[in-house]
Amino acid sequence: MNAHTPNPRVQEWIDRAKDANILDVAEKAGAILKRSGPENTGPCPSCGGTDRFSVNTVKRTWNCRGGMDEKLSGKSVIDLYMHAQQPISFLDAVEAITGEAKPDGIREEPPEERQEREARAAKQRAKNEAKREQEAKAEEAKHLRDEATIADILARAVPILGTHGAAYLHDGRKLELRKKFLRDILFVKDLDYWGFPDATSADKRRLGTFPAVVAVIRDVVGNVIGISATVLDPVEPKKWVPPWEAHLPKKERRNDPTKIRGDKKGGMIRLGEIGPKLAVGEGFINVLAWHQLGFGEDDTSLAAAVDLYNLSGKWVGTQEHPTRKNPETGKPTPIPSGIPDTGPDGHGAILPAWVKDVTMIGDGDSERIATRRAMVTGYRRWRDEGRAVRVHMAPEPFDFADVLTRHLAGDDVQGLRA
Repeated sequence: MNAHTPNPRVQEWIDRAKDANILDVAEKAGAILKRSGPENTGPCPSCGGTDRFSVNTVKRTWNCRGGMDEKLSGKSVIDLYMHAQQPISFLDAVEAITGEAKPDGIREEPPEERQEREARAAKQRAKNEAKREQEAKAEEAKHLRDEATIADILARAVPILGTHGAAYLHDGRKLELRKKFLRDILFVKDLDYWGFPDATSADKRRLGTFPAVVAVIRDVVGNVIGISATVLDPVEPKKWVPPWEAHLPKKERRNDPTKIRGDKKGGMIRLGEIGPKLAVGEGFINVLAWHQLGFGEDDTSLAAAVDLYNLSGKWVGTQEHPTRKNPETGKPTPIPSGIPDTGPDGHGAILPAWVKDVTMIGDGDSERIATRRAMVTGYRRWRDEGRAVRVHMAPEPFDFADVLTRHLAGDDVQGLRA
């Protein structure tokens, strides 16, 4: 259903719609997308989901994994609008995209074509609803499996002091082990690890059973929502690395020794009781190292948000990196805007109401500018909640666990308060 008349004015009107910025059209159609290079992903305005709808601004294409009308391509911005706002006619979509009324004399959509289009849209909506129900059931089944797995692991876990896990923290990571910080840091002697058996396999399989350090993740009221488990070498006090990956840099290894079971969003690993003053970082080892280095006041409590994005929460929009560019497009790499997403799903770690003073502990071993912009997001979020907030970044290119190891070896790192 393209141009309905050879009238040049009508064709020019349609062409203006076709030439519209695809990202602007997606947003006009109701899409709220998160940018990652040329790809922008998010829920579909028509059929929902979380990241099933995508727009590629370089190729000027779009896609919805939830299901597309068989007569719509993934290349036309008009088709994009029709999908997102279905059921809507071709001409009504052009009118909405351009913001211009239909030219005089245009042939409107015949009743039989409208009926056919609306029938296809109804059929597609039914398919989308069935898929949503299937996804919801699968998500619930996964949640129940995670709950059962976490309950089983915690039932077998023991306090970490005096175990191989304690040897890893003390001998391997050079931490002083103080019982008051370790209530939620546990040890399991036999944790199954599922991963990739080689460099090319697409499927994971059970690679073995290993001792593991298990950190409990709790929500704001203290309920267990997940665990962070790090598998260890059975003999030496270090993380387990598959022999076939030992020669590779960390970024090239397919099997991460630390995995999350259950949920982390909104939660924290509590290193003792949470008080009015709180220092919170990404990993709990870095937070304990920061404290061991003498930072924080005597009444400062400690917690870990598991990763940077749960520490900062989501942000709205992006800005251009001042120096880094995408090697394929030559365009600047997008980095966080630093503006907190205040929507219902935008939060990261949720702090108890009684926390009034927050120190955010930042790692210096990741890309500096993007990391600092993410930290600014969290800083502004908690500041706007009425808390006193400060950020303490580890000096580049270290995290505080690195700094502690070097300090104990007599190699003090400069710039600790940079």
